[in-house]
Amino acid sequence: NNNNNNNNNNNNKATATLKTLDDLLTDYALQGQYSKQKGLEAIWPIYRRSHPRLPTGLSQAFYTKFLHLPLIDRLSAFPLVLAFSDFDDTNPSSWKKYDNLSFQDLCIKLGVSKRCYREAFEPMVLTGLFAPGKECSAAAALGMAYFFVLRSQNSFDVRWCRGNIGEVIMDPWVELLRVGHGDGVDRAGVDIRGDTKVVGFETMKVEGSDGRRRGEKDKISKVICLNQISGEEFALEADEVVFAVGAAALNGITRNSPQLCEYEEFRRFTNLRGTSVLATRV
Repeated sequence: NNNNNNNNNNNNKATATLKTLDDLLTDYALQGQYSKQKGLEAIWPIYRRSHPRLPTGLSQAFYTKFLHLPLIDRLSAFPLVLAFSDFDDTNPSSWKKYDNLSFQDLCIKLGVSKRCYREAFEPMVLTGLFAPGKECSAAAALGMAYFFVLRSQNSFDVRWCRGNIGEVIMDPWVELLRVGHGDGVDRAGVDIRGDTKVVGFETMKVEGSDGRRRGEKDKISKVICLNQISGEEFALEADEVVFAVGAAALNGITRNSPQLCEYEEFRRFTNLRGTSVLATRV
């Protein structure tokens, strides 16, 4: 009970600093899908206000208003709706099943019409994965759709920020992190180093277990940083290091770190390409 009370007090303080969601965001709004050729192509609904409630997949097909796409082309997408339902984001066998072919090839295999793919699904993949369907695995596309739409239809509903996101949301949040809140460790706040990048690590041998074997293992003891404005290089001692960065950033960090390159799980990141995107539900 004491922990719950402390959490509630901390949340109240955070809300007082950041205001409420209704102060920060607009009401739920319809979404439009546009193309250079025809302008507005489709209007996505507000799912939480769509009645009757339909199962995932059918709801997207029934309530989305396609302004130019003929019914026969929309019907050709039905087998793909079944693939969306068949895909289990948490099951490795589902990823293996769909990861060996591109999303474009999956659509061709299932008989989705060229026009339906071009006007409905290709824009979805470009928006969600920042690459055309022929360059994305079917598993990646289905996984993206599962995360944004299928797992919870209401999660696709959109509210817009009332003003600049950096000024309205991020700046007060950063200030809250700096100042700290609550009792004990939380009160100390977070030391945020701007204009600073990681340029290396120092490791040490420690006794422990990595889940597979016991004995000595390497542990990061210091993070070497560089202030890009002053040119000052300094070390931060660390008990634990969390790599809360995107894939592209971790690619660069690993390439420049002999310590990380010793481990296969980090070397694999050097083969990744793409755009890092942060998505969160509020």
